[in-house]
Amino acid sequence: RHFLDRWGPDLLNAAYSFKPQSTVGNVTNFGLRRIYNDLRHLGRVRPAAQVHDSLLNEHEWGSVDELAEQILRVDRHLTSVCHYHGDDFILRREWKIGQAWGEGGMTELAWSTPDELVEALKRWLDS
Repeated sequence: RHFLDRWGPDLLNAAYSFKPQSTVGNVTNFGLRRIYNDLRHLGRVRPAAQVHDSLLNEHEWGSVDELAEQILRVDRHLTSVCHYHGDDFILRREWKIGQAWGEGGMTELAWSTPDELVEALKRWLDS
């Protein structure tokens, strides 16, 4: 990529942020492709929107365990090992869950184990 704008802070910021920003977009797009290729195994999950560094999926589910399985499978598809100057790392993913998109009712969803995810989903449903 060549940065040909006028020399100054805006040009330097664009150049500095290009690699990390494009990596986030690429990881998201690669994950979306893996989700799309796995839709027959994901149950009733429908990708609904992709905006640079985020995905919106619609999930239909019959039980909390089924929803947790769907979320864990989607999360695995969004996990890509990145390599930079000999170091390997995985970009952190943030999850939000809600009944309707864009209505302010989204709740942060965090877990370390599948059991913690099930418990977080139960708390969300009880709220």
